Amino acid sequence: MTVLPLQCVAAAEPTKGPEPFAPKVTVGLIETIKYIDNLFATRVAKTSDGVAVTSPSLNIALENESTTLNLGGVAEFGNHFSNTSEDYIDYRVYATGRHRFNPNVLATG
Repeated sequence: MTVLPLQCVAAAEPTKGPEPFAPKVTVGLIETIKYIDNLFATRVAKTSDGVAVTSPSLNIALENESTTLNLGGVAEFGNHFSNTSEDYIDYRVYATGRHRFNPNVLATG
């Protein structure tokens, strides 16, 4: 006869905490060529030029059951063909979010 030991242990319920964020990363690149017929916006002695604009972007979206966060940025590099003194670099950063406290209360920003 074989005897198997048996042990009973009460299992504790796992505690419910906030769900982890599921990140989503998006990377983009846009290349544009523009023609400007009056670069300096003057009435006389108009100067025309072309400009190549490169715009890389990055967006990070974090989301769980009750919260959404959206963080990112865009850069814009403008390179003029003839008037290189007018070249430019612009940056834009942003952050938006939403949190649902309960079915009736939602905060956004």
